[in-house]
Amino acid sequence: MKISFASLLNFLPSLSKSPIEVAEIFTNLGIEVEHIEESKPRFSGVKVAEVTETKPHPDASALKIATVFDGASTYTVVCGAPNCQKGLKLAFAPVGACVLDKSGSSITLEKASLRGVESEGMLTSEKELGLSEDHAGIWELHPDEKLGSDIASFFSGPILDISLTPNLAHCQSAFGLACELAAALDITKPELTPKASDTKMPPFSIEIQDNISNEGLCTRYSLGYFSKVNSIASPLWLRSKLHGYGVRSAGVIVDAINAAMFDYGLPMHGFDGNSLEGKKLKIGTLAEQKEAVTLTTLDGKKRTLEPQDLIISDSAHPIALAGVMGGQNSEVKKTSTSLVVEAAIFNKTSVRKTAKRLGLRTEAAMRYERGCDPEMTLFCLGYVSELLHKAKVTSSPIQIADSYPQKAPLCELTLKTDRVNALLGTNLSLSEIKQMLERLGFTCNSVDSEEKLAVTVPSSRMHDVKAPIDLVEEVARLYGLQNLETIEPLSASSPVPNHPLFDFSRKTRRAFIESGLEEFMTCNLISEEMLEPWKGCFDPSTFARVTNASIVQYSFLRPSLIPGLMQSLCYNLKRQESRLSAFEIGFVHMKEKENYIEPLMAAVVLTGNANAPYFQETNTKFSFLDLKGVLEGVLDKLGLKEISFVASHMPAFHTFQQAEIHVDGCVLGQIGRCHPLIEKALGISEPVYIAEINLNDALSFSNSTSIIQEISPYPSTKRDWTVCAGVNLPFEKLKSACNKASSDLLQDIELISVYSGSNDDPEKHHVTLRFTYQRKQSTLTFDEAQKAHETMRLAVLDELKGFLFA
Repeated sequence: MKISFASLLNFLPSLSKSPIEVAEIFTNLGIEVEHIEESKPRFSGVKVAEVTETKPHPDASALKIATVFDGASTYTVVCGAPNCQKGLKLAFAPVGACVLDKSGSSITLEKASLRGVESEGMLTSEKELGLSEDHAGIWELHPDEKLGSDIASFFSGPILDISLTPNLAHCQSAFGLACELAAALDITKPELTPKASDTKMPPFSIEIQDNISNEGLCTRYSLGYFSKVNSIASPLWLRSKLHGYGVRSAGVIVDAINAAMFDYGLPMHGFDGNSLEGKKLKIGTLAEQKEAVTLTTLDGKKRTLEPQDLIISDSAHPIALAGVMGGQNSEVKKTSTSLVVEAAIFNKTSVRKTAKRLGLRTEAAMRYERGCDPEMTLFCLGYVSELLHKAKVTSSPIQIADSYPQKAPLCELTLKTDRVNALLGTNLSLSEIKQMLERLGFTCNSVDSEEKLAVTVPSSRMHDVKAPIDLVEEVARLYGLQNLETIEPLSASSPVPNHPLFDFSRKTRRAFIESGLEEFMTCNLISEEMLEPWKGCFDPSTFARVTNASIVQYSFLRPSLIPGLMQSLCYNLKRQESRLSAFEIGFVHMKEKENYIEPLMAAVVLTGNANAPYFQETNTKFSFLDLKGVLEGVLDKLGLKEISFVASHMPAFHTFQQAEIHVDGCVLGQIGRCHPLIEKALGISEPVYIAEINLNDALSFSNSTSIIQEISPYPSTKRDWTVCAGVNLPFEKLKSACNKASSDLLQDIELISVYSGSNDDPEKHHVTLRFTYQRKQSTLTFDEAQKAHETMRLAVLDELKGFLFA
């Protein structure tokens, strides 16, 4: 919410604090000021002037020559606006003033000659000043504007951008914020001065449906009627007020109603009195309406109303969505000659549901959702009347009707002094607590000389102060959170270090997240139906059954993370998730003879598109190699360096896309594509790649010591070698043989390509490896690298005679 510093000064004229100091006070009160911006209009040098004479241009029928007086000097200006006429007050930009051109860029005006007539300035539109998109003609100002006034000064000054939490309903206005500031500084707070109003009843009556009143959907409805209004330019003082709230002008009547809302926090709405049918406004729902009812709202959209929507109707049709937005059929226009102004209290939940369903996040809806003061309706109607009379929109008195069926009693609370001090760690006296609460608008009385206060909550705080603990919070806010004594926590951290497996699991989780995977969490309990697709993959004799399970279907403790993870994957796929990459860390439970073991496991699942669609036109699907790459990266971060993947034959995986993960002869886990029959049984059409590793075993092989190697300043050299290998030769075995036969000059081995030609023996394929040689102490010569490469190559050919072919 934006609020100009000038609006606060209007309510607190004696305020001597700077905007920065005020922002700090608000923040300490729990009213966060996100930033302070200095409002500087994009134009300068533009002032109020009056057209004293116009005459046709001698050489252009579409142009006029206007004589303009700014209170001190007279100027000749050539103007093409159709509304340029004698007696009009307008925004005049003399030579040297800055305005905006058609592209929105700032320009400085110079003397110009138009068709032989010299022009000493420019009569500007609102668009040329950056105030709106209106460019139909020159900006017509209010007839009471003072000649020579600098227009930019009305739109300049500091503006506070405030972020309100939902409980601060009383702060959604300049008046509410000024009261908070006065309480914090212990200065005289602004008062609500009664606004004069005519006691004569308006011609319009109010009817609130009984069920609406009984259910609290509309607790109060007041309306003000003006028999005569006229269209006139919105005065600069009113436009500048709205500018400070970050709102553009929408016509003088709407501006006055909006200004009242921002000044005092109660949303109001204006209806064109002549467009209303009948002399009654009805507040109700369409619960008994059988046919669909629509309403075109002020934003021009036709909306279908639901039976539960709270609406305002005249005698014939709906005219507004209560608390959200009005209808076009009753919109206030420039031609309106009578006005009905609504000031009402609508149910927070009803307004929120309607606004959310229709996607209408209006200023009125946001205020009703937090809650409004029911005692402000008559005051705000009087305030609107005051603004309209001041702007000379009307001379007729306001006529007010008010329906307040069930006035809610004010909340009475009892607050104990010792309770306040115990919670805040303070030593405040009863009189100090009473003084603080009274500064915030609460009425306090002592209870029989005891250390208690009987506190009456004002209607403006009825939405957030409902219990004594809320009053303690109010005392803390005004006392200052920064002034509360810092005490030692009642509990201390345990001196016992974390279990190594706990730290290792946390490190594993971080490694998976850094690899771009999301974490899934599934239940330890699974059903027999969940294990059905995996029949033959697990040994039933190892299942851990739950004795006296509360839910019979979930009577097994999971023997693996995979079934639960796959169930979550199915759930997401059925909801149009096209790309899933996830992991889970948790305990599994298995029975070994008479004992139960519970190793900590980590599981990974990948399916769908490997890349988001905006990275490339053709989506590439996840593959076995993607999963292998994720695991290699994660295990490397966990300090497991010498890992290998060995072909396996497990029934849960695709026959030709699976492997065991080995570390120093220990089987750490399994990796592969889920078996197509299991995918089909689960209703999955995309290949799914899964892996599971034992973190207990991984911890025993983890080396957390980081090894930093010096980067050699000497150049390296590379050698490629293409070998014809049998399909039964794993790459791990070939790479291991190369490492075993190499000298210390070999720094790296890369797999460049695997090629199988259409005419080649299908039992053979060509594998290209790239070897990097480098000496760290001196430059490696060509002959030395060649000799090392040949020695390694011959040794590998000798070791793998049955797998490599000439």
